[in-house]
Amino acid sequence: MLELLVVGVLGILVISLSTQASSWYVHAVHEINVAAQLNKQMKLAAEAIAQDSGAMLEMQTNSSGTDLEFDIDSGDGTAQWGSPDTVIHYEISGGDQLVRTDLGTGIRTTVARNVTGLTVTVDGAYLDVHIVVGYRTDQQNVNLQLRGS
Repeated sequence: MLELLVVGVLGILVISLSTQASSWYVHAVHEINVAAQLNKQMKLAAEAIAQDSGAMLEMQTNSSGTDLEFDIDSGDGTAQWGSPDTVIHYEISGGDQLVRTDLGTGIRTTVARNVTGLTVTVDGAYLDVHIVVGYRTDQQNVNLQLRGS
């Protein structure tokens, strides 16, 4: 009888430890998944904006600082903000999608998802772009400083 009691206690101890270990494992996997998702979306957003800013002649934002536009020159060295230049517009659409629109062709592309904030402020010759990406209960921020020509 004593042997059965010892085996029972040890069994309960093993079950308790394995339950705690599996709970820790599930929590760790969840955290890794959230971090990977945030990093992926943040990287997509920052790379798209950086790529367009590298080719731009001028940039601007609206008065509330919630969008970003780039004028990519057609070769004449003057920003027309229309044809023949390419004008690229970034904004948050649908509440959490960073959308890139080519205003000349009307082609809209979702660049990144889970983007909950886009704030653009003018700082002299620079535009400071603040991007917030949120996934579940976590969020990440990145600041880009773009310089116009």
